Amino acid sequence: NAMIKNIDKKKRKNPIKTVKPVKRIGREDIEYMTLLGEEILQVLDNIKISTGENIKNKKQLIEYAGELFARNETTATEITFALNKRENIASTFILSMNALFLHCETKGIRHCRFGFVYLNDEIIEDGKPIKGAILMLVPQGDGSKVYREVMSEISGALAEKDQIITYLFDKNRNAVEAELETSLGNYYENKMKRR
Repeated sequence: NAMIKNIDKKKRKNPIKTVKPVKRIGREDIEYMTLLGEEILQVLDNIKISTGENIKNKKQLIEYAGELFARNETTATEITFALNKRENIASTFILSMNALFLHCETKGIRHCRFGFVYLNDEIIEDGKPIKGAILMLVPQGDGSKVYREVMSEISGALAEKDQIITYLFDKNRNAVEAELETSLGNYYENKMKRR
């Protein structure tokens, strides 16, 4: 009975492994993955690349950025205030890009937002030429852990993929979205596996 001998040999070679108990996905995991998925889609569906006209200084650039995702004047004021507060802590100017990296947590939005303001005419501030501004907004509130994770993943993608910066300056929204979809999709998949 060669078949039985074969199975026997295999058993001796591969002693039975102890089976780890399978971790079941609970309600909390499902809620987390749902929120994470929703925020990723919110970011991707609402990327804005805008050309700022007649912007003469950093103050005007921040005001313009503050209005990009605002629903009304009140939320625009809230976002602009939060962006200025962050900028006053330390300049967010990125030398390699000649751009500001405007970011904050604010009550002025309900979902994560990512945008870029392109300047037709660069502005000089403290001797530095500013050609645009990346804008990343995180909502203040209950899901702030998930919001921050999503935006942190976008920051990582911007740091790792120079191509995204090129696409932003080329005002190629579709290419930016495709790149971010890849990065955020990988992040989502890894989170799913780790749950």
